[in-house]
Amino acid sequence: MRFKTVLLAFFLCCLSLGQVWEKYFQPGITLRVEVDQSIPRIVYAVRFSEASGSVKASSSIPNAVILADTPTKGRGTVSEAVAFHQALGGINSDYFPFTGDPLGLMVRDGELLSEPNPMRSVIAWGDHGATFGKATWKASATLPNGQVLDIGEINAPCGPGETVLNTPSVGLAQLKGKGVSAVFKFADTKWSPQTEATGEFVCLYSDTESLPVAAGNAVLVTNGLKADLLRALVPGDKVTVKIAVNGFDWTRRKWAIGGGPDLIRYGEINIDGKAQDFGDSHVNKRHPRTAVGRTLAGDVWYVVVDGRQKFSDGATLPEMAIILKRLGCIDAINLDGGGSSAINLFGLTLNKPSDGKERPVANMILFNGVRPADEQAQLTLSAAGNLVEGGNTQITLWDANRQKIPHAEILWSAQGTGWIDQGGLLHGLKEGTVAVRAWAKGHIYELVVPVSKKP
Repeated sequence: MRFKTVLLAFFLCCLSLGQVWEKYFQPGITLRVEVDQSIPRIVYAVRFSEASGSVKASSSIPNAVILADTPTKGRGTVSEAVAFHQALGGINSDYFPFTGDPLGLMVRDGELLSEPNPMRSVIAWGDHGATFGKATWKASATLPNGQVLDIGEINAPCGPGETVLNTPSVGLAQLKGKGVSAVFKFADTKWSPQTEATGEFVCLYSDTESLPVAAGNAVLVTNGLKADLLRALVPGDKVTVKIAVNGFDWTRRKWAIGGGPDLIRYGEINIDGKAQDFGDSHVNKRHPRTAVGRTLAGDVWYVVVDGRQKFSDGATLPEMAIILKRLGCIDAINLDGGGSSAINLFGLTLNKPSDGKERPVANMILFNGVRPADEQAQLTLSAAGNLVEGGNTQITLWDANRQKIPHAEILWSAQGTGWIDQGGLLHGLKEGTVAVRAWAKGHIYELVVPVSKKP
């Protein structure tokens, strides 16, 4: 199927916006970029219409497992996840510690990967649309003698006084300090938000810091007095694990991601930062932001606001709620922001992460569908003139006959010491270089532009 784009660029004085671009990708994806020069602030928003039948959103981890013995502990950038999973694009999602496991609920294609934080917001979705709310959970392991071992977390490092269930998607069962790791065979069990499964005890490891979790197995890790309960097991003993995640109808929702706090509920702005344990600085100071909301028609908006940079100051949560409400959202929640905020489409990181590069994150929401065919066009990029800090120059994408490719057919991105709008105007921020990237006709084209010091 051939993908077409239409560009709408206009000035909205009533919203104090400098410019707004909308680029429509058939079927189901619209990119909207707003430049508010009065603050300043740049908003990147993707409207996702699953009703088109050709695009789907999925919660995802960067690669194959949640935790890994790597410097990033299994985390990865949105761009890396888009490439690994061959997605159309994606956006960062939940908060995370630097151990790499998400802090809130995550359900991936019906599989529970991370337990909910009962105070925090959740978006869950499936073939019947998206819904917002909160979730609670309870999990336990019943041992052969009838004793019940409460499970506090799933797929996370196990600290003192904790009990953690690790499934194959975790990659590694990890123990902090002393304790035991009990390996069970669970055959073809799919660890859904509502699970009851009986496994067979295989073996026990003591004080093992890191243990791989093989397919068909699960590992219970615990310490203290609870460890003695597992030490009493012998190979062949049966253990029954029960998991119940409440708050959503899991027959209708296959995917879920945690975040918080709420921004909009039932059509009204409702920021419950204190109730969800977020401080005043998080709520009322401007930062880079990521958020998600749904419209009455069932479309979902994925939004990133750049921040902590000269050309874009960021947004408070009340400002973020106004942005989502202006986009028509009747429900919306905040997601992880700051240096984690990143949005990718067709392999381009559209925003400029405040760290100067993408931050590895624990999970993301990916946009899936048929990629536009690479037309193998002979296109070239050029700058209209030299670029100095505080100045600008027009970037143009040409075909083999030196005809301009319309901006309606181009996605623009720039990283380095400049930023580019969706009309191809490149702005110099400071002395250095800017890597300009343009997506058109299914391919990415690149140009490095030096930025000179202002005379």
